Amino acid sequence: MVIYFRHERVRPFQKELMDDIYNALSERKLFMASAPTGSGKCISGDSLVFTSKGLVMAKDLSSENVNSISETHTLSLKRGFMVKVGKEKICRIQSRHGYEIKSTYSHKFLTPCGWKKAENLKLGEKIATVRRLIVTPRSPQRFGFEPTSPHATNVKRYAIRLTKNISYLVGAFIGDGSFNSRIRIRFTLKSPEIIERISMAMSELGLTLKRYGTSDYHVDSVVLKKFLEKYGSPDVRIGRKGGKCAHVYVPNEIMVSPQSIFAEFLSGLFDTDGYVEKSNSICLTTKSERLVRTLKFGLLRFGIISQMGKKANRRYGTYFILRISDRLSLVQFEKFIGFTVSYKKSRLRAILASLKNKKTNPNIDTFEIDSAFLLELRKQVPWGNKLYDSLCEYLVGNKKPTRYTLDLLIKFLKKNKCRNEYPSRLEAILNSDILWDDIVEIQNMPEEEVFDFSVPAAKNFVAEGIIAHNSDAALSSAITYALENDLTVFFLTPKISQHKIALEVVKGIAEKHPQLKLRAVDIVGRSHCCIDDNISRLDHDAFQTLCSKKRKNKECMYYGNARGYNRIQEAKASSTFRVVLEQYGVAQSHHDLIKIGREYCSCPYEWLLRLGEESNVIIADYHHLMNPHIRDIFLGKVKKRIEDSIIIIDEAHNLAQRVRDSLSSRIGTFTFSRMAKEMRFLGLDAGPVKEEFELWGASMLPKEEERIIAAKSFELFIEKFGLGMDEAANRLAEAGYDFVEKTGKKSACLKLAGFFTEWGDSSHECVRVLRRRGTTHLLSKSLLDPSPATRILNHCASAVLMSGTLIPLEMHRDILGLDKERTVMRTYPSPFDRRNTTNIITNNLTTKYSRRGMEEYTAIADKTDRIISRTPGGTAVFFPSYKVMDSVLPLMRSRNLLVQKLGMRPYETRQLLKDFKDGGTLCGVQGGSLSEGVDYCEGEIKTVVIVGVALEEMGVETQALIDYYDEKFGRGWDYGYLYPGTIKALQAAGRARRKESDRVAVVYMDERFQWSKYSWILNKQERIVITDTPEEEVGRFWEKHAIHSEIRPEKAR
Repeated sequence: MVIYFRHERVRPFQKELMDDIYNALSERKLFMASAPTGSGKCISGDSLVFTSKGLVMAKDLSSENVNSISETHTLSLKRGFMVKVGKEKICRIQSRHGYEIKSTYSHKFLTPCGWKKAENLKLGEKIATVRRLIVTPRSPQRFGFEPTSPHATNVKRYAIRLTKNISYLVGAFIGDGSFNSRIRIRFTLKSPEIIERISMAMSELGLTLKRYGTSDYHVDSVVLKKFLEKYGSPDVRIGRKGGKCAHVYVPNEIMVSPQSIFAEFLSGLFDTDGYVEKSNSICLTTKSERLVRTLKFGLLRFGIISQMGKKANRRYGTYFILRISDRLSLVQFEKFIGFTVSYKKSRLRAILASLKNKKTNPNIDTFEIDSAFLLELRKQVPWGNKLYDSLCEYLVGNKKPTRYTLDLLIKFLKKNKCRNEYPSRLEAILNSDILWDDIVEIQNMPEEEVFDFSVPAAKNFVAEGIIAHNSDAALSSAITYALENDLTVFFLTPKISQHKIALEVVKGIAEKHPQLKLRAVDIVGRSHCCIDDNISRLDHDAFQTLCSKKRKNKECMYYGNARGYNRIQEAKASSTFRVVLEQYGVAQSHHDLIKIGREYCSCPYEWLLRLGEESNVIIADYHHLMNPHIRDIFLGKVKKRIEDSIIIIDEAHNLAQRVRDSLSSRIGTFTFSRMAKEMRFLGLDAGPVKEEFELWGASMLPKEEERIIAAKSFELFIEKFGLGMDEAANRLAEAGYDFVEKTGKKSACLKLAGFFTEWGDSSHECVRVLRRRGTTHLLSKSLLDPSPATRILNHCASAVLMSGTLIPLEMHRDILGLDKERTVMRTYPSPFDRRNTTNIITNNLTTKYSRRGMEEYTAIADKTDRIISRTPGGTAVFFPSYKVMDSVLPLMRSRNLLVQKLGMRPYETRQLLKDFKDGGTLCGVQGGSLSEGVDYCEGEIKTVVIVGVALEEMGVETQALIDYYDEKFGRGWDYGYLYPGTIKALQAAGRARRKESDRVAVVYMDERFQWSKYSWILNKQERIVITDTPEEEVGRFWEKHAIHSEIRPEKAR
């Protein structure tokens, strides 16, 4: 068996997974698993990759945490793997800022137009580099010295701990120090400020700095000499070419040290070897290319952008120059590093004062913004405004948006109270971690050993400051089998953002195996593709209604150009599509089709459907196949049969709930109120429908807060108005059409029409519930069983369901209605070191409904405060509900609580997470976005506190779900109540374990986690402690795992 893959070599765990999938497909099985996947492209062995251990050459990497960029252009730390590939031809790419990388010609790099292979890059083209680098600070190791001479009997073991003063000493020695004997260290110093700082460092070591002559200072210490040799200053005598100055570098131990210590190192280095130029820049000149390269990366920790250059000298050879000239970088330098030398400090302040009101250099700080968004922004700015002229320049490509202009634009939009999404989106662009840099040189190189690096979670990594791409192997087995057996692969995801991953895999396989007849299409909903600005911004129901009406009435020009309303138009549309198909290639994203659709004034969605007919890999959302109302129509349009398909479900643990949600609906008093207002707007009389609904609700709920009602009860209420359900739905739909057409707004009439249509449908098992909420009422119809929709998987050729939390596998198999005989279930082992985790269960505390009260909440708050105080870093506390969280938080004494709010907008959540990186305690709910949808890959969380079990409140709907699953599987309590709640705790606990090296203390603050029906989520191979004092266990765990203990240095020899 030969599996079509992007690379010749894969890691063992990938090979095992791919073999398992292929074998299951061969046997026409349904395969369920949770497993990591990934593989990468190739870079040269001497490429520097910034890891959690500092800068490491690619050839020396195995498995490390590296910087990678997200779709929102934000850096984070992800785990990656390095594999040696062999010798291949390579090229060298250099940018204007001095970034340089060597890679294979097929390696991809991020450009404003997407990912491009190195062989397709051109001089002057923009390439993505980084504005900053993320580091998880490591406590610096103490430098130990054990005397080996038999005569040194009176010298004890000695340890130097890297403090701020010692770090400054190291930087100053690299700049202006030298060795001139076996134990002598010499400085050439004139500045009294530098002399004072070095003397302070010597005092810490028990040494004295002695003066010889006017500017020479000596100290004799074999220990300090060994220490400096290790930390960036090899003992190279002047007799060798270049001497010490040509071989110094920034040591990794200092580069990944806490920011304050690293800043002192840089301060010492720039105090001695740096200078302030009249050209408004800070420079450092050295003979060591390695120093400039490592220093360039080190400055990115502070968001300081620098440029690297060379200067030839006839007498002394080549010098390397590091220059900081961007105003924002100069501000960052003064804020975090600064000069100790008074005259350099005053010059820097003078430069910053002169640059205060000047624009940033437009050649350094430019941004890439989508032309469609620029058009939207231009509509918000009046003609004649300078910003309007700037936006026109950006649209025609004469200029690039600068930080200065974007700042002005954001202020203008906020002042004029434009749509909030515009300034928010611009601020996100402004805070991007990407710096678009120009390519100044591309050079062919001979063959070299190249290395394949993969970051499965992010699909890219930062090497030599440049963002490089890697790929995913999840589709390889399915595509291989599909091509061999003439089948179609459907790759279904819960998010559109995940489509890109599958597209890249298909493209990579096609590039690696050009003989394959492979084509993929990226299908999204019609509303996401619409290029008609008059209706594209409507809500889903309103859009579908108006779009359908325009097509039916032959009023949509774009549909006519893509499909045609008569034979002549159909022929013309087919001719245009053939042109598009010839240019399409193997795969393009739906964004690309939208751009082409605008050029031809044709509907991109119809093109996607036609491409689906020509493709053997279709990438789509869950609902395209799992929603019965959509599935048959969709399959008919792409001309595929479910029996001839392999279906891959990504993030399969979301599938059951997504199907339930998509086939459930609700209305309430507010819906009827809005419907009445729309009727009045249209000149129609709705009558006292809102008041009648309230009276009906009160009569149905005389005492209860909620109850299950029969479908007939609501139908009788509607018949009071002299209408049947179908007739009422039709009239509401007509009114909704008119309202949307006249206002362009979403319609409550359409929502009610859809609800009335679905209300009496009994084809799916569901529950109808009426609830009282204060003075209003809510009426819902909720799906209980998703299997009638998901059971379609039993009819496909084969299926693969993948997820990291697809547990228990049996539960998901049963709930989804998968054939037990066909289903193969695999559980792959955890990659985490069990010694790095402790699980602590707290006695005598619980959030059981019968125990909830002020006394219990006070005890929980007190224990949580104690745990936070014993944690050396960030703590995340996840509550079972907002109600419990709002009861406990006011009783806590801890400061800087960062609290998740109900209904937070995405930009608010991003700001909350950004604040958490600066310190504090994160407070959220289990099952919420902070406990499931976010990866904390930078070591932000040290201790996770799971307060209680996030069980659903026992209402009539939950009880109905339990009763249904009990009758169907005999496990209603488990499937409908216990497992969903406890899995939320498992997902929340996993937030702090994103890398194999992560250490985490997990506190389960509920005595019920001792019980077997809750404790199944715990890994029995890890340490589990049951205690009344969880704070003591947390303290002991972190004391044991403290990276380095502080040792008081003894007097040096």
